[in-house]
Amino acid sequence: ACPGEALLTVAGVAVLGAVLDGSFFAQTREVAEHLREGLAHLARRHAHGPLRGHGLMLGLPLIGQRARVVQRAAREQGLLLGMAGDECLRLSPALTVSHGNVEEMLRRLGRALQRVEQRCEEVA
Repeated sequence: ACPGEALLTVAGVAVLGAVLDGSFFAQTREVAEHLREGLAHLARRHAHGPLRGHGLMLGLPLIGQRARVVQRAAREQGLLLGMAGDECLRLSPALTVSHGNVEEMLRRLGRALQRVEQRCEEVA
């Protein structure tokens, strides 16, 4: 057996123990709700939505904006987002995401949405 296999086994058992601990899922549900509420607030503020998805796998439908444009603006803010079609952003953070991570993501996404709106107004 390879020495690396023993290390992987120990790491796998530790991860499995953490996942099976009831507090892990409670924490994940709590952070997912925090993310959903924050995204819903941003969606209302910027006239997008309603949100799609469940838990930490969410989609933010965009109204009047292209997902690629918002994705690019988010990247300029240091935020990597996926797309679920031409007019929907996909958010799927890690199960270990924290409240602080969610807050920072919401701030950056808010700035990206604002920038896209400002660019649209400048063109019009």
